[in-house]
Amino acid sequence: MMVQDRSIKALEIVSHVEGALSPAFVSCSEGDEDPRNLEYSCRAANRCLGAPCSAGEWNAGQVMEFPKALFKDRPCRPGEGGEVQKAQLKLKGLDKEGDRSRLRFRSTVAFEEGADVSPQSDGFRLLIEDALGKTVVDVDLPPAETTKASGRRAGQAKGWKVRRKGKLLQYSTGEDSGGVVPRVKIQKRGKASNVWTIDVKGRKGLFGQDELMLPLSASLSLDSKDPNSDVCAVIPFMEVDDDDAPLDGGPIPLTQPLCERKSKGKAINCVQK
Repeated sequence: MMVQDRSIKALEIVSHVEGALSPAFVSCSEGDEDPRNLEYSCRAANRCLGAPCSAGEWNAGQVMEFPKALFKDRPCRPGEGGEVQKAQLKLKGLDKEGDRSRLRFRSTVAFEEGADVSPQSDGFRLLIEDALGKTVVDVDLPPAETTKASGRRAGQAKGWKVRRKGKLLQYSTGEDSGGVVPRVKIQKRGKASNVWTIDVKGRKGLFGQDELMLPLSASLSLDSKDPNSDVCAVIPFMEVDDDDAPLDGGPIPLTQPLCERKSKGKAINCVQK
């Protein structure tokens, strides 16, 4: 069990192994952070004779890093959300230090008829992770805020722009969000269907020096205020092998990664058709 309390900048972890006489405790105090991760200084006690553990029962401290996404709801749970018709993810500048990497994500998703797509009112989130769960970016954009400016700018929405009667939604502020400076374009395709194209461009990425394990995966929500919303999608960038489908109707194993390294490891390209 893990409990985070950011009001006192603390993290407590309790684990219990079958057959053990007592649980193990890990107590952490919050340290540095960046747009994607939280750093904690942690001490562990394998067994405490009393509560709380005495000072002599704790071992030496160790610095541990946790992705911020670990303490948030998933944008979309596997097996839920809209039907992903195609998706592409590109990372560039993977040999660059600092904030010099770039990202491009584009996906077409069909949502249920009647589902409300209004990220300007409900928020937007795009979480990209590697195969080990490391956060590449976690773009988390709030709903629009009405500006307090006077004159022609009075009442305009900050960040989000709504065009074509809500069929074209764009976001750009020039500010960092989850390890990248994003520009988002969400556009409805056709008149009758509820099919949308989500296009995210990111500059000043912090992932240039990350050791990323393939395949990457993406999870997005166009209603990030509601963790149970169906206006979301999951893109594992793995090919489904129908021949290995279990007879009991269980989950189909994902066997073939759809990501590959390019330009001598300086770029990653993932495509799901």
